[in-house]
Amino acid sequence: MELSLGRRCEGRHIGGQHFDGKDYQIMRQRLLRMTMTDLQVSWYNDDANKTQRQRFDSMRGLTLLLLCLMCSSALGQSDDIEQRVKTAMLIGTSGRLDESIAEFTAVISLAPKSTAAYLGRGDVWREMGEIDKAIADFGEAIRLAPESVTGYIRRGSLWRRVGKFDKAMADFNESIRVDSSYAGGHYLKGELWADRGDYDKAIGCYTDAIELNPKGWWYYVCRGRAWQHKGEYGKAIAEFDKVLLDEPEEVNALNYRAWLRATCPDAKYRDGAKALLDAQKAADIHFFEEESNLDTLAAVYAELGQFDEAIVHQERAIELETDEYWLKVYRSHLKFYKTGKPYREEPKK
Repeated sequence: MELSLGRRCEGRHIGGQHFDGKDYQIMRQRLLRMTMTDLQVSWYNDDANKTQRQRFDSMRGLTLLLLCLMCSSALGQSDDIEQRVKTAMLIGTSGRLDESIAEFTAVISLAPKSTAAYLGRGDVWREMGEIDKAIADFGEAIRLAPESVTGYIRRGSLWRRVGKFDKAMADFNESIRVDSSYAGGHYLKGELWADRGDYDKAIGCYTDAIELNPKGWWYYVCRGRAWQHKGEYGKAIAEFDKVLLDEPEEVNALNYRAWLRATCPDAKYRDGAKALLDAQKAADIHFFEEESNLDTLAAVYAELGQFDEAIVHQERAIELETDEYWLKVYRSHLKFYKTGKPYREEPKK
């Protein structure tokens, strides 16, 4: 399944390193501002990506830990079971996934009705690439707590990942039935429609999400990319502008606005100088070590006619990338730059 919005979401790839400096401050402030819905959507944004990283990075680990702590408290676990769930999650966020599975399994044997334990173990199975096992655990969590949106979000996101559109849509619809004010369910439905190339329906779902949560910056970013795929470039830029007015260091909006201004087939919307400012800022936030930011930076330099710089950054993006799908995409971009041509992204309509 190809990436629904055409390019990968923000990576936040810091490997297993300890957070410090700029990344720590940015992510700490984002987490402090997040609602429970935002955390759930943040954790499952990766399902919009073709890339499957076989490790916890620090941001996702921290998000998952916060989710687990919230869920275990909200679902009425005993103090002892809640502490064991927290311990299992801490083990997982340290990268010891097999040990985390073992601890969650031990908790389940002691408390077979622990929804939080099934959710936590499912998340670790998911990270290990054991999708069937993760789906089974999320299904059990749904059976135990059918009026909680969490299990539906998790299972639906995995159905989406394996291309089961109808099953994913059913789970996302259930999340909305359980909580009609839940913006994330509408957003995830939008992602499904975008996967299928139905950008009108996707935009409708993103709009529903925005109406429920006007501060949900990610929904504007996704709607912007959908407008771009329809060839509505002015509307796309307006979405990214709105996000960056409130979140000046939001990497996705910076990256996508730079990409549009560098690769748009309509010269009216191309602006290499402005694109360079956005692309350099996005790349700097990730210390020039995030593939999709470097891919964008290369496209910007090509738009400016600086093909040697474009080639350097594109080759670095290829060096950092591990996913075969994106390697193929990045290598195709490199071919343009080596022949002295900028890249143009045509609308998908």
